[in-house]
Amino acid sequence: MDVTRSFEPTNAGIVRAASLPVVVSWLLFLVFSLFFYALTAASPLLGETTWPDAARAATGLWLTSYGGNIQIAGSVLGVMPGSIVVLNVLASIRSARSVMQRGELATGWVQTPRMEMSAERTVPERRGNLKAKVQPVWIRIVAFAAIQAAIVAIIGLIVRPGGTWWYAIFGAFFIGLAAAAYCSAQRILPRTPLWAYTEPIVPWVRRVLVGFILMACAVFALAGLSGLSRILDIHHAYFAGISGGIGLALLQLLYLPNFIVWAGSWVLGAGFSINDAFFAIYTERLHPIPGIPVFGAIPPYHRWYLAFAIVPLLLCGLMAWRYVKTLKTRERGTMTEELARIAALALACGFASAIAAFMASGRMGGAALTGAVPWMMLLCVMGWILITFIPAVAWTVRSCNSMGATPSAGAHVVSANAASSNSRGAATIQAVNNATREAAPFEDTSYEKRPEHGATNADASVGNVSAERSKDMRVERSTDGESHPSSQ
Repeated sequence: MDVTRSFEPTNAGIVRAASLPVVVSWLLFLVFSLFFYALTAASPLLGETTWPDAARAATGLWLTSYGGNIQIAGSVLGVMPGSIVVLNVLASIRSARSVMQRGELATGWVQTPRMEMSAERTVPERRGNLKAKVQPVWIRIVAFAAIQAAIVAIIGLIVRPGGTWWYAIFGAFFIGLAAAAYCSAQRILPRTPLWAYTEPIVPWVRRVLVGFILMACAVFALAGLSGLSRILDIHHAYFAGISGGIGLALLQLLYLPNFIVWAGSWVLGAGFSINDAFFAIYTERLHPIPGIPVFGAIPPYHRWYLAFAIVPLLLCGLMAWRYVKTLKTRERGTMTEELARIAALALACGFASAIAAFMASGRMGGAALTGAVPWMMLLCVMGWILITFIPAVAWTVRSCNSMGATPSAGAHVVSANAASSNSRGAATIQAVNNATREAAPFEDTSYEKRPEHGATNADASVGNVSAERSKDMRVERSTDGESHPSSQ
């Protein structure tokens, strides 16, 4: 009896998975924007804005989340709203992961589970039915990204917002490429030649970045509490009413991740700019900035702001202390290998921080840049990691090598204990099986059991001897015509 069940074709699945997050994100943001336009349509700030103009402006603002630049009232807006960017990235990762769970993104053919059933026993077997031509992983990754870019291009051509919106096509392609590659990392990274050296630092990249994010959130919250009065004064100056005030607050929430990245850049020493103004813990360059309420959280400059440099120093020092503790529990390399791993850790964290700074920055008005400077963020993050990790790792490796303490010795002791435990467990199981066979001599063991995974050769030999003994018992029982066991 054969029971065959097939999955859906891979082409339809990847098209659906790539287009769904883009279309849903656009529709939700469009409905959200039109809803608040309906509440504030009578506001004098909107002037003679019509429904098509509102829909075009909302679509243009959504396209900035993929890197497009739009023109609103003669001003250029190119800063990517971080909240929409985060939601788009998470939705793309979820869609790509759902495709990978069915094996559609990893391979170009469908695996069909096949069940063979008989009257005595059921033996499940998984066989691959070749439905289409086998394709590499990178083809599926590029296809996922290209479909998302095509959907963004179609939406932009239909709505046609002002400005160079078509930059969003390239942004959508790179976001889809990064999401699909992230979901395929478990299949791609182990095949690289440097994976054996960089594998121990992969979880630490995530831990260091999470630490930086929490630090930036704390600094932003502290700045918001200290400048709350200025924020409220700027907010009340708009006279937008209840609905307009809510809309203004939600508009600033769209850029909340941007403000958090700017706060992190400020405390790390890279600083951030708003038009021609620049703010950092060591300097300040004043210039008129837009009257956005959240900018009231920017405090006046004081020299004691340099004391905030202790925050990233303590954070990286804590991470370095936790990292060196793992050197005593895993296999260590030479001094050069461990320092190379620290350099790779610093480079990975710095590169990720630079990407975040780039995505949180853009053009606003007539300025060339608003936000954090990517290359300064890269250097600052790498500098804080290197000055804290390198001394700790170098001292730990040198002290362990001088004392002759190697983690492999402890590993051998653990392996020996585990082996002795397994041998005692196997002896106990064998004794129980022998007692069971003596208590039930008439048990039918005509079929030969296959030794399970992890069983010893002694267990397999005992099972074979029991099978031979049962066969001898059946032969004598059929010859004498009696139902008593033979005496050995």
